[in-house]
Amino acid sequence: EGKLYYQNALRDEAITGLTKAQEEQIRACIQVREMIRDVIAVQRDEVSDVGVRAAQAKLNEVYDAYVETYGRIAADKGLKKVFEKDASYPLLCSLEIYNENEFIGKSDIFSKRTINPYIVPEHADTAADALTISMQQKGKVDLGYMMGLTGIGQGEIIQQLEYTSIYYDFEQQKYQLADEYLSGDIRGKIEYLENLTNELKEEKETILRDLVTPWKRAPNYEAKNEIEE
Repeated sequence: EGKLYYQNALRDEAITGLTKAQEEQIRACIQVREMIRDVIAVQRDEVSDVGVRAAQAKLNEVYDAYVETYGRIAADKGLKKVFEKDASYPLLCSLEIYNENEFIGKSDIFSKRTINPYIVPEHADTAADALTISMQQKGKVDLGYMMGLTGIGQGEIIQQLEYTSIYYDFEQQKYQLADEYLSGDIRGKIEYLENLTNELKEEKETILRDLVTPWKRAPNYEAKNEIEE
């Protein structure tokens, strides 16, 4: 409703006891602050420099108008007293470069790209790079996604990463980062793998026995004569 408040996690705190001049200066600072945020947002989201330069031009215009009326931000002790509680006060001060107490110029955000936009990688040279991208974009070890990034087959990716960077979780039936797999209930995981190993060993021995000595599938059969035996 046109009133000034400090916004924090617990409540909105009304700002009181300001003179009209102080309130006007705070509103001007807020305008500069929003222009800074616009420049940061455009740099983060825009691949083209055209939008960045347009946002920087607005920031220069707003900042210059502020300085013409109120003077430099970081050197203004009166402003600090009424505005430093705002979390963006250091951001405002970062607009100006000083040598000791002497102003020497504007910071790079007025004229240069200080943040590069994040572009999702479409290619990875190695399985390790693909794993990093997979964790960033998918939040998990996504072998299909990693195959698309590298052009490498699933078997080769696993061969390059298994037991160093990734482990297969048999309970969840998926690969996990080594740090994730080798944490938590390690004793429980060891016990599960030991039981699984024994089960697989018995299953393998049964299959091999049936393949090599199929007549032993019916061990209780008794031959009726010597020829049958």
